[in-house]
Amino acid sequence: MTIDERLEALTMNVELMEAEGRKFRGDLRRWAALAVKEGRNYRKRITELETTSGDHQKRITEFETKSAEYRARTDQNLAEITDKLNGLIGYVNSERNGGSKL
Repeated sequence: MTIDERLEALTMNVELMEAEGRKFRGDLRRWAALAVKEGRNYRKRITELETTSGDHQKRITEFETKSAEYRARTDQNLAEITDKLNGLIGYVNSERNGGSKL
């Protein structure tokens, strides 16, 4: 093999390596762009989940407040019913024991 043939073969090898390097750099750019896109999508999803979580927590707090108010009204109603029943029981007992003392 002559020097010119060897030089031509080496030149072809260098050109092939440069072409492969350009392809590899292009692949790297595409992979990096995809990674950035996925990162942005994940960040967006996390923000959505945090917002949704906050909304759920707000609804839970509202429900707990309404539930406490309802329990308080129920307790008040039960206390009033208990007083009325006690009064009625007392009235019935007094009627049985000798009539009205009013």
